[in-house]
Amino acid sequence: GGADGGQTVTPWEVEAEGGVDYDKLIEQFGSQAISDELIERMERVTGKRVHHWLRKGIFFSHRDLKEVLDLYEAGKKFYLYTGRGPSSGSLH
Repeated sequence: GGADGGQTVTPWEVEAEGGVDYDKLIEQFGSQAISDELIERMERVTGKRVHHWLRKGIFFSHRDLKEVLDLYEAGKKFYLYTGRGPSSGSLH
């Protein structure tokens, strides 16, 4: 098994004795679990059902989603910056 208490999770490798410990991942990555209450809030705020991957727990944690929902509810503008960067030293 994995290098860290029986668990290794990287973009390239997943090794876990007895299954992935998602609570441990949340702690290690400094994120927060996506709760049923947060899913209900997203649906209430947007007026739409969330993506089925949220409901199934495939997306299981977040950073700052509550703050984004606060801004959205207040009618304030915001932007999301996602991704992990270019795959080479050049952008073009």
